[in-house]
Amino acid sequence: MKIEKIAEELRGERIVLKHFFASDCYAKTVFHSMHANIEHVEPYLDWFSDCKNWEETYTWLKTDIDICWNNGTYAQYGVFLENEYIGYVWISHFNHIDENEFLPNKECAIGYWIDKDKIGKGYASEAIKTLETYCFTNGYNKIIITTDKENLPSIKVAEKNNYKLVSRIKDDKTLIYSKLKSEREAF
Repeated sequence: MKIEKIAEELRGERIVLKHFFASDCYAKTVFHSMHANIEHVEPYLDWFSDCKNWEETYTWLKTDIDICWNNGTYAQYGVFLENEYIGYVWISHFNHIDENEFLPNKECAIGYWIDKDKIGKGYASEAIKTLETYCFTNGYNKIIITTDKENLPSIKVAEKNNYKLVSRIKDDKTLIYSKLKSEREAF
């Protein structure tokens, strides 16, 4: 399934999710945030330290992020509290999924990380709820969250938002949580 036009901006109560795109200013902001959070995030997102400077971050945004956005396979958003960048969220597997892909049609996966100084304030939960509303109103029936079994903050966020543990993969190191549209409270 492919959402024909991915929303450029999604609004929660306190946060705004804004389309990740390549620009010098955005690349510098993302680079500084990534490196301020590297010890907090890299154990679970091994690609996190691939960008060694803001120019490499710009290239990553231009090649990976923009291409995926334009072909509809991923929707990546910066998480903003007013004008402050505080994290990154994404929705993946928008296109029709073939037999070689991980998720069957009508399912999507979401992921998230929030600045270490903003953890425990409900921003990740608000981002998840905002993404849920968008996904469920655009035809998806199931949302998946994949997390490392050692990533206790991510597990806590998934469980707090009523995602159910449905599977363990990769030698029990990776946990798969899911939520069905029918399980979500009225939105």
